[in-house]
Amino acid sequence: MRLRPLLPGDAEAMARVLSDPALYEFTGGRALSAQEWGTRLEHLNAGDPTGTDTWWNLGILTSGGEEPELAGYVQATVHFAHADVAWVIGVPWQRRGIATQAVREFIVILFAGGVSVVDAHIHKEHLASQRLAQSLDFVATGECDDDNEMIWRLVTTDEST
Repeated sequence: MRLRPLLPGDAEAMARVLSDPALYEFTGGRALSAQEWGTRLEHLNAGDPTGTDTWWNLGILTSGGEEPELAGYVQATVHFAHADVAWVIGVPWQRRGIATQAVREFIVILFAGGVSVVDAHIHKEHLASQRLAQSLDFVATGECDDDNEMIWRLVTTDEST
């Protein structure tokens, strides 16, 4: 498994990987077409129009066959030393530890870049994402965001940040 920036050229693969309606049970919405993914990836790659935040959007590549294949993505909005993260893994790649490995690696990257607090907003009934967060030492804060999702927090233990 490795992470790499998502590019507009990944639109078809993203549409295919994230096409299962089960992925949207807790987040709402629907699967996007390749054209919609292309537009979205162009927007994400342009960055925050206000210049206030940094956007990270990384594809999760697995090495199951001859060529690495896209299995999902991790993303973060970084505002100074604080990041809000999210992850989505295509249904065929779930329950293999890929998400845990990808989010762990992503957090290392964020902490190395000066982030000291990472929040994940997780639906109250999305037990798989809650277990993933817990396995990486995120702690439920007891707070909910505007979408009524629970906020899980991870704070770096590195004294140098």
